[in-house]
Amino acid sequence: MVQLCQSRGWRVPQDVSIVAGYNELTLCEHPQPSLSSVELGYERVGYEAARLLHELMETRHSSRGGGRRKQSTTAAEAEHIFLQPRGLVIRESTDFVAPDDELVAAALHFISENAHRSINREDVARAVVAEVRTLQNHFQEHLGRPIVAEIRRVRIERAKRELADGRRSLAEISRAVGFGPVNRLQHVFRREVGMTPGEYRRQWLQTKPR
Repeated sequence: MVQLCQSRGWRVPQDVSIVAGYNELTLCEHPQPSLSSVELGYERVGYEAARLLHELMETRHSSRGGGRRKQSTTAAEAEHIFLQPRGLVIRESTDFVAPDDELVAAALHFISENAHRSINREDVARAVVAEVRTLQNHFQEHLGRPIVAEIRRVRIERAKRELADGRRSLAEISRAVGFGPVNRLQHVFRREVGMTPGEYRRQWLQTKPR
């Protein structure tokens, strides 16, 4: 899909957003840009499958022993059990907001490319050749949030991606996404997401296939 978009001159994610059907790291992280994906929640799928198998085995055992047949989900009924996906893992292919305002769009592009650096609202305004107050007003009008909030949002989304991946330490992630010291990541992440980075990582790692 990424190659198809590139062959047609469509930019990802500026013109087209792509979400992969399942969170296979090799497939999702290899393309440029990397692909956002659906996390299916393998642990819950496995639990439900084991529960159904247990019920089926218990039913057959009870039937053979001449005991009372238990009420159980049959194999046919099991085919119609649907589980909600765990959620989305946001990567570069959807990490973009497309406002109508050209000034805001240019600022968002700069933030997306440079959020890992130590940038502030003055840097963003300078990059798009605008006064800070003017750009701030445009952000409030079209996004409903200030410039610094957008920088923070991009960093948090990228931190989430790194945490879900599970390979880097918290200190490495904090530096890589632009928060600097790890205590800054922990403070902002807990305030914005409602849980610590460690809790978020454990939650996501539980959904990965063993």
